[in-house]
Amino acid sequence: MKLSRAAKVGVGLLTLFVLGIPFLIVAIVFLALFPSMSSADPSGPPSALFEVGFPLMFLLICFISIANYGLIAFYLAHIIKNPTGSDVLRIILGIAIFFFPLLGMPTYFLIYVWPDTPPSWALQPLPQPPGTAP
Repeated sequence: MKLSRAAKVGVGLLTLFVLGIPFLIVAIVFLALFPSMSSADPSGPPSALFEVGFPLMFLLICFISIANYGLIAFYLAHIIKNPTGSDVLRIILGIAIFFFPLLGMPTYFLIYVWPDTPPSWALQPLPQPPGTAP
């Protein structure tokens, strides 16, 4: 499956977004809860970041979920449509994308999607004519 440079950049940015937003969510939670944890009266009103941050986090989590499932579908379709890649590596990366998307997606993207031609170690070996030694 050949992609244009713009499509590769879009998939890469969406993959980075899906990978980076969980860290932003942790930062929002930490910054929103830290002032109330450090004050002498923890039962006081929540900070403004708390009131704005949690609805924003809800929207981000909804978008991340949709984008994550869409990227998993894209990467699995790309794995199936990529006959030049090594079968073993594609199977391993397909399993990694399904079970560990934060590791599998960027790895597959950097090996098979971003470069115009994947590295030689990631390609399917050429069939040998019958009667010749490998």
